[in-house]
Amino acid sequence: MRTMMATLVGLALVAVPAAAGEPKKLDAALKEQAERILAFARDKHCKNVGVLKFLVRTGDGAPSDNVGPLNLALADRLTVALVLACPDEEIGILRDANAIAATIKKANHLDEDGRIQLFSRSYPLAWGEMEQTVRPDLFVTGIATLSPDLKETTVQLQCFRKDGKLTENFRNFTVATSARTLIETGRPFLLTKKSHPDLFDGAKGIDEEQADKPSTDVSHKFATGPAANVVAVLEKEAPVKVTLYYDNDEIPVKNGSVPEPTKDQKVWFKLENTSKDVCGVVLKVNGVNTIFKEKLPDKDCHKWILKPEAVTVVRGFQTNLAERRDFDVQSPAESRATEVKYGDFSGLFQVTVFVAHGEAKPEAPALVLNDDQKAVAAIAKGSLDVASIPPGNLRTLQSKLRKRVDDAAGGKGMVDADPNNTKPHPVEKIDFKPNPAGPVMSYPIRYYSPKSPK
Repeated sequence: MRTMMATLVGLALVAVPAAAGEPKKLDAALKEQAERILAFARDKHCKNVGVLKFLVRTGDGAPSDNVGPLNLALADRLTVALVLACPDEEIGILRDANAIAATIKKANHLDEDGRIQLFSRSYPLAWGEMEQTVRPDLFVTGIATLSPDLKETTVQLQCFRKDGKLTENFRNFTVATSARTLIETGRPFLLTKKSHPDLFDGAKGIDEEQADKPSTDVSHKFATGPAANVVAVLEKEAPVKVTLYYDNDEIPVKNGSVPEPTKDQKVWFKLENTSKDVCGVVLKVNGVNTIFKEKLPDKDCHKWILKPEAVTVVRGFQTNLAERRDFDVQSPAESRATEVKYGDFSGLFQVTVFVAHGEAKPEAPALVLNDDQKAVAAIAKGSLDVASIPPGNLRTLQSKLRKRVDDAAGGKGMVDADPNNTKPHPVEKIDFKPNPAGPVMSYPIRYYSPKSPK
């Protein structure tokens, strides 16, 4: 009988002061930049500010608007940072700026004419009446550059006003590349008991933060080796074997990619736990979790749990505790090379694996976070969706964003109650606590490669 389980692991990110010369964490850096952006907006008498999709590149490579979920995630996290940094409602922060931008013909932030077009529409605010819309005065975007060895990520913020002239009035900042960034840029890695024994040393295992370095080292090793070797290593040594099907046909992965599915093909996955550990798997399609369509960091997402040597099948999105919706994977229409696709499409299937290995770590005392730490944790989640209706004012929204961090604690999950994995699809809640805390595997499969903007 196939068994599937899932969990929401709610450990909050904590802002830890960096040592002298040590790069800060990305979300803490975004918090600092948000305050500078608001100061700039006040100085230029800008009343409404929006954040647009970032470009991402590695080294001197061409910037892309679609390396993976990171492009849009950076914009979402900076939007949350701006909301939390607002001292009052003098400046409004736009909600869903990218979704609106995607509907504006010939709009993009790569050339002056395209930037001007972005001001031709009204946008909703992050708080207030749902019908309330405003005209933007300032847009912020940027370029994130991963160093050639992937160890650091440098972010250059850019902004422009109604005249469409692009300025870079903000100093760039550099942070250590995290496992999350690697995953969100479609970078594979695999940490095993053989390659990193300290990571799997039971209760003595290193924590999630320390795991970023080995994740980066392995990703760089994979990036500099033949792509076919990466797939071979993942298939041979991975704790979870991933098999992709279109209809009833198994689709082999070649150099990290598969052919694009046609419109009417049914896409589904078989996940096999080949290890002796319980594994928690986050399976995302185009950056969206297959459980509840979450867009959270993988560690905060619900997870499909596979018992040792278990096999499970995922045919769609689990929309609630009783039902699922089959995958409907489609590529967007090709846009002109000079335009940015503002939607959240990434062309990736992504599998991230957590394990519950050996003796569980002792429960740490509950952390009491101050407001700054709660703000950094809320920025990390990168979502303003705290209620079905946007909060009526800024203070309420800020309070709900911080409260969501407190409410996230715990290891709630669910167990599949249907052995055939057919609709309807009931599930039951369970607990899952990974050890080590961070992901041990990232396996991206690209099924669509859009052109880079020029």
